[in-house]
Amino acid sequence: MPADSASGVRDYFPALTGLRGVAAGWVMLLHLWLMAEAPRVAPFGLDLTPLLACGFLGVDLFFVLSGFLLGLPFLAWAQGLRPMPDLPRFLKRRALRVLPAFYVQLAILVLAGWLVSGAWPVDWRQLLAYLSMEFVFFEVVGPLLNGVWWSLPVEWNFYLVLPLLGFAFARARWWLVALGVLVAVVGFRLACYDWLLERRMSGLFSYPSIIQLPARLDEFLFGMLGAWFHLRGVRPSPRTLHVLLAAGLAGVGAVIAVIYGRGDIFATADAPWIFVHATLIGAALALIVYASAERARLAEALFSGRVLAFLGTISYSLYLWHAVVFQVAQRSGLTHWRPIANFATLALLLIPVALLLSWLSYRLTEHPFLVTAPAARWDRR
Repeated sequence: MPADSASGVRDYFPALTGLRGVAAGWVMLLHLWLMAEAPRVAPFGLDLTPLLACGFLGVDLFFVLSGFLLGLPFLAWAQGLRPMPDLPRFLKRRALRVLPAFYVQLAILVLAGWLVSGAWPVDWRQLLAYLSMEFVFFEVVGPLLNGVWWSLPVEWNFYLVLPLLGFAFARARWWLVALGVLVAVVGFRLACYDWLLERRMSGLFSYPSIIQLPARLDEFLFGMLGAWFHLRGVRPSPRTLHVLLAAGLAGVGAVIAVIYGRGDIFATADAPWIFVHATLIGAALALIVYASAERARLAEALFSGRVLAFLGTISYSLYLWHAVVFQVAQRSGLTHWRPIANFATLALLLIPVALLLSWLSYRLTEHPFLVTAPAARWDRR
């Protein structure tokens, strides 16, 4: 999912581009691992299975990155560093950043469904729901044409909420804003649990909303808090940055250790983890994002390489298209053909296809809409 900064003022953080690549690659590896029937993966005796099984945390990383990067211009205004961002321009740029790639994929999948089955896979009501980018709230949609689309309305609705959060930061102390958001988010998750007990599993106010906004708003908030302290211009010492980075990595490891083996905690309503999961992982990931934005040496070494930079550049298209490539391979029977059904062989066969298709999608449906003017740099002196 896209996570670049907006509203006419941008800054480039090489390590954050790499983290976008980590997020997209992590989700892709999770789906590949599931398609290979969730085997134990332990090259050279190093058990990577828990890391693969928790690849859904890549989506949480996308949300934190969006909070940091998209929050920058609004928080700079809140701190008196720049004028208020132009809201119509901000929303226009967000629409041009997100919608073209999604609409093109929607058209391709609808046409492919008609060619394969001879019937349209969506009716006009479902099509309108998809075009609205609020499709998860329409019962008429049913199973999504592409399963990874569930997260797109989360990101889209954050764009609508972000200006309000910017106003809140401008009018109140940052810790009051953070406390208010956390109380509201946890309260909403508890309400979702009550709706589950009442067997409300559809509609605008129902248990599945626990994976949508406002239930995920704290992850964006933690990213914005990282941007808030970044803009204050007081760079921590290298030692402090590495302590923060180590704490973030340790926090992610602790969440993986707790959640691994529990399955989909939202599908099983695994309390109390459904109430605190996003908060815990969001805080840990925000430490990593902040240390990376402040150019901690270890973060630069881990996340600023060319491979991750490439994956980060095409991360939105990679997120959209890898699932389609894997689904086609699965339906063709390729994943069940025993000579090549293992994880490593599937990775060698399918990941290059996903990367090529994603690069084409980026060049044709994302790059033409990117702002081409030289990026303005933050003057924090």
